[in-house]
Amino acid sequence: MHSTRFTLLPCLLAFLSIPCTCLANGYYDVLAGGVPVEDFGALSSSMCGSRATYNWDALAVINNPAGLAGLTGPTATASWGFGTWREVYEFGSDRKMNSDPMQGTRCIAAAVPVSPWLVAGTGFAVVADGDYSGTHYLNNPFLASGTGMVEFLESSGCQYEALAGLGCRLGEQISAGVSSGLRFGGVDYDYMLYDATFGTIDSVASWSTDISEMALRGGAILTGSIGAIGASYVSAGEDYPSRLSAGARVVAPHLANSTVGFEADITSPLARNLFTGKFICSYPISGDMGMNVGVSFGDYTSELGKGMGFSVGGFGTFGRTRIDIGLHWMDRVRDGAAFEGESSSEVEDSSTLVSLGLTLLP
Repeated sequence: MHSTRFTLLPCLLAFLSIPCTCLANGYYDVLAGGVPVEDFGALSSSMCGSRATYNWDALAVINNPAGLAGLTGPTATASWGFGTWREVYEFGSDRKMNSDPMQGTRCIAAAVPVSPWLVAGTGFAVVADGDYSGTHYLNNPFLASGTGMVEFLESSGCQYEALAGLGCRLGEQISAGVSSGLRFGGVDYDYMLYDATFGTIDSVASWSTDISEMALRGGAILTGSIGAIGASYVSAGEDYPSRLSAGARVVAPHLANSTVGFEADITSPLARNLFTGKFICSYPISGDMGMNVGVSFGDYTSELGKGMGFSVGGFGTFGRTRIDIGLHWMDRVRDGAAFEGESSSEVEDSSTLVSLGLTLLP
């Protein structure tokens, strides 16, 4: 093996210290314990992963525990998703693409009132997805051309959370909630550095991350006849970033009682401050059916680039059963080489997820 592996090991350690963002399934994202899941539930997925004012079902225990306080009886929700991710890597006239199936939202929750002002809930969800198979191109410091090194990375695994929480009414319009539990799981990595110029393997490595730590989620919601204002927070872990979300939704009577809203997310607040903005609209088709659409945008650090997204979906109620569906497309592009030794003109990461949900209403 060549001595280049000693120059790359510090780079790998640096990659492992990068907190993931919440937009796509890129090379650097999975190296930090997996890509954090954006959508908890098909209803959230139809609104670009909205969570700040989430109070429609038991998945509030994950999205915003304060939303539990708005539930009037025993209820349960399950959601499952599937999709694809794509990575397009450009350097000069070369263009490489990786693509693979991926799983989306996978979560289940239940809630039951224990008093007129207190609701208990429990939930289980995949919160970070580490499945990836792709490549990354590096300079070769031993060649005048400076190119020819390729990193191959395959990874698999997830982080999970098992939570229990309470939502409490603090007044006619104010509610607060908190949920806590165990975040656990891990990701297995297989790495190879290949010298394409000489056709030899420079080095290989395998490692794993094992997660077992406490997780905390909390929030507050102020509701009224014209809408709601809310905020939610999730604590950071060893390989999971903290996240603060705040938003509002307002009923627009002049638009057939549609609901319009916005949400601002900050990943790693007071540290990296990765910002994502969302605009959401919900249109009532009838008393038992509704449609949701959303758009999102983000401006991140140089190694993550700029992002945008689009979502559409809705729900239908049939007796005491509600069926949800959501489609969420996310894209992120960064220009140039953001890391030392990287051969890159542009890297685009994108994913398309379809989510289905079933809720047993009170």
